[in-house]
Formats: sequence, structure tokens, C-alpha cells
Amino acid sequence: EKPNTMYIAAREQGIIVSEDDGQNWQIITTPFAQTLDIVPLTSGVLVASGTDGAGQGFIVRSLDRGKSWQSVLTVPVPSTKKSFEIIKGDPDIASVVISLTRDPFNGDRVYAGSSLGTLFIGEQAGKVWRSFYTLNAGELAALTGAPPLAIKELIASPHKAGEVLVVTGDKRLLRIF
Repeated sequence: EKPNTMYIAAREQGIIVSEDDGQNWQIITTPFAQTLDIVPLTSGVLVASGTDGAGQGFIVRSLDRGKSWQSVLTVPVPSTKKSFEIIKGDPDIASVVISLTRDPFNGDRVYAGSSLGTLFIGEQAGKVWRSFYTLNAGELAALTGAPPLAIKELIASPHKAGEVLVVTGDKRLLRIF
């Protein structure tokens, strides 16, 4: 990508891009009802996260600057062991990827953080995905039914390969490596 190109995830409008330091903007449509984040890779591939109309989280990628999109990950909801319930509890929470960041040591690797505390790695320009860490609020939280630690922001370390800083929904900063 050109150094003066900027991308903004614009929720219902998709992605907004400027190739001239913000002087002019154009809209790129995405397959999402809401686009949550976007990251351009050094190969020119765009990787975006968002939700469909039902709130299901997805990650997609575009090889042609947003003209077409390929779904590469449906964000899984962690399975939890349910106990017997007389009164139905809260419905399952949707899992969405809130934050994407490119690995500074590998321009075709993407880190993604979900609302349910799972960190994912996308390899091969965002084509192949795997989970590599899940934040846990502790065993007491699991017993009391407290929600998992939501990931609000990811920062890939520019100093150490494979290290990611995570900002959680409860305002913690964690170092994962």
C-alpha cells in the first residue's frame, strides 16, 4: 500500500478509504451489516471483520482492493458446559472480532481479537486462521457465569516477534507471547 493511504471501518457504510492523505474519500462496500475493523497487508490484501444482520462475526479478505470479498473465518462461540436449568438463562452472546492488527515482522500475518476473549492468527495473507490464546477471567468467574474478557484492542509488538499487547474490556493491558 501507498504510505498516504488510510482505511477506516465505517460500521454500516463498510470501509472508507483515502489514497491522498485524507483529501478525498471513497466508500468500499463489504458483505457485512456492520464493518468493525480493517487492516491492509503488505501484499495488498485487505482483511476486514464485521457482523451479519444476525450479529454473527466473520472475517473476510479481498485480493482486489475491495471489489470482491472471500469469507475466511466464521468467528466461533466457545462451547460451554451447561448445567441443568429450570429457568432459561441469558441467550448465548455473539462472538465478533473487534480488533485486527498486522504483524510487523510478517506483513501477511494478522492478529485478531474477539469479544469473547479469543486471539486468532491469520496466515497466508489472512487465508488460514487458527485460535492461539483465550483470555480467562479465572476459575471463579467461570463458576459464577461472569462474561469472558472481551478484547477491545490489539497492538502487535514492533520489538519482539509473536508478542501482542491486548487491551481488555475491563481496562487491563496484557502481554501475550
